[in-house]
Amino acid sequence: MAVSLCRRFGYEYELWQLLERLVGECDKRVARAAERVTRDNDKPLYSADDLARQTELKATVAQLNTDMEAAAEEGDVDAAQVRVYITARP
Repeated sequence: MAVSLCRRFGYEYELWQLLERLVGECDKRVARAAERVTRDNDKPLYSADDLARQTELKATVAQLNTDMEAAAEEGDVDAAQVRVYITARP
């Protein structure tokens, strides 16, 4: 009896139309996202200057850590804390 009511009033067709519209919207969103990903992947994340600065900062931090460990082993706690502070600064 329920099946005949659905066919009689067109609920299945309306549901089909709704689902088609929703799937179409999702397909458009996926296509836009895919275009955005391909467009953004073509651009480098960092410039050469940024990469050089990053390398320089890594070397500085490594040197400060080495100095901090040496100062701590020698018992110079104040110097070690200064290097920790310098390393932790933004």
